[in-house]
Amino acid sequence: MKLYVKFYNRDFTERVQPPVSLNVELLRWNCIGGPDMATVTATGERRALGKLTEYLRRPVEIFDERARVVWWGMVNDGRYRRGRLESGASLSEMYNRVAVVYSNNEPGVNTSGEQRTTAWAADAASIAEYGYKELKSSQNDLTDTAAAAVRDSILAMRKYPQTVPGVESFGSPRGTVVRGGLLGREVSVTMNLVGWWSTLDWRYADQASTGLIETSTQISSLVTAYGQFLTGTDILNASGVYKASLLEGDTTALPEINALMRLGTTNGRRMLSRVTRGRRVELYEEPASSVVDYRMDTDGILWTAGGALVEPWRPPVGQWVRTNSILPETVDTSRMIDPALQFIEALEWGPGCGMRPQFRGQASIDDLLMARG
Repeated sequence: MKLYVKFYNRDFTERVQPPVSLNVELLRWNCIGGPDMATVTATGERRALGKLTEYLRRPVEIFDERARVVWWGMVNDGRYRRGRLESGASLSEMYNRVAVVYSNNEPGVNTSGEQRTTAWAADAASIAEYGYKELKSSQNDLTDTAAAAVRDSILAMRKYPQTVPGVESFGSPRGTVVRGGLLGREVSVTMNLVGWWSTLDWRYADQASTGLIETSTQISSLVTAYGQFLTGTDILNASGVYKASLLEGDTTALPEINALMRLGTTNGRRMLSRVTRGRRVELYEEPASSVVDYRMDTDGILWTAGGALVEPWRPPVGQWVRTNSILPETVDTSRMIDPALQFIEALEWGPGCGMRPQFRGQASIDDLLMARG
């Protein structure tokens, strides 16, 4: 099955496709966030390939042969390879809004003083190009002046995508190939893509409340405030669980949202999420284990309960599946929790490896006995 890759401008408008050949190597989905990761390789003329390393933070959609979108997200890094050498750029260690948290150490004082935080320093050009990506750096024993200087130094070094040089381990030498009219070692670009859910980790969350607020409402509020590329939240199932919000800007929004989702619902089940193609976050309750709409045979192929084949690039993550029993008949399963019933936590697919589900299995003790913080 052939999959097709389409890039957009960073402002989500249409753009002309690059004159290269694009191949999808891996797709991954998760029950938290939906489209999770993907890898695409490109081959073609050297100069056109080199331009792909500038595609960072561009939106990406991947289609099947029937023009159905199966994965969506953005470019996180692009790595240009020629022979065994590799060079490119990545957003992973880029930060364009920086503050320093430090213990104040005034001249002439031998002990560390109070903890302080500098004002934010930001690079407007980088933010306009890529969006906000924040960092609070922890430092020890600095004066106010030194802390501001450290902050400015970090911003200067990290405000744009960071280079990712590398070299392939030496083994059998690659043969020379003709690519783009040039004779030399093979040239390609590997593009690693991430889902929009991951960008909730780009900004620090500061939302404290004086009263109890439903956790699904808190999640929606955090997405609105810190999901700079997300367009809204649809609460398909409210959690019914209430707690105070005590966020004071010490952590980014993503781990706080994930913690709220783990608190689950009044039914004792997790909250799950998916980012739609329109970049809206859908919040919903994990289905009960009694709802099993899929089965998997011993070849690892998924089928609907009605017997229809599930295409591996359209996986039912966040759903229960019943697998064919592989235990010998001599095994007494009456003393086991149903080993054939599994929950699909995540799933990845690639043309070279096929479909690989990640099972969570039965609900854990923590899930069954969730603490209501």
